[in-house]
Amino acid sequence: VRTPTDEARTFSFADGFRAELVASEPMVQDPVVVSFDEDGRLWVVEMRGFMPTVDGTDENAPTGRVSILEDTDDDGRADRSTVFLDGIVLPRAVAKVAGGALVAHGGKLFMVHDGDGDGRADRKPDGTRDEDEVDPEYAVKGNPEHQANGLLWGRDNWIYSANSVARFRRIGGRWVKDRTEFRGQWGIDHDDWGRLYYDVNY
Repeated sequence: VRTPTDEARTFSFADGFRAELVASEPMVQDPVVVSFDEDGRLWVVEMRGFMPTVDGTDENAPTGRVSILEDTDDDGRADRSTVFLDGIVLPRAVAKVAGGALVAHGGKLFMVHDGDGDGRADRKPDGTRDEDEVDPEYAVKGNPEHQANGLLWGRDNWIYSANSVARFRRIGGRWVKDRTEFRGQWGIDHDDWGRLYYDVNY
């Protein structure tokens, strides 16, 4: 059995830095994206359906989810998990926004509502998810490794993605899609000056 200390030894760090385990299975399964919200909670996209077999059989089964992890006793480890959204296909990105979250799943981008702020996606009276389609073509081309991802808030109040030429912003109560330059393949971030950083994979 490997301990967190053993795992940390497999990484190399600059002086003054170290690795600490925040969460692991069974609290999270197959995480592909993490994002902090304004309350310090960790939003985790769990792509649990990716390549269930070597042939990708049943990859489009609705087994994915987005969970919110919290550290309620301030020991540096998550001890509470709330499933914000489950039963979704290959989720790949999340951005906490007012009234809920933007979530990319099933190849599309949705505004998923959480009107009461309980950390769980709202349901309509008929039991279906309370979500609005923002972009029906967010991640529909190619295999999962070559589709849009990221959903990073920029300093200009637009939300940017890697592997995409689209950016999004809510203006006058509705989501607007705008064209921008193509950026990277997986992951996107910015520095203290708002400059976007992303990988280049040729």
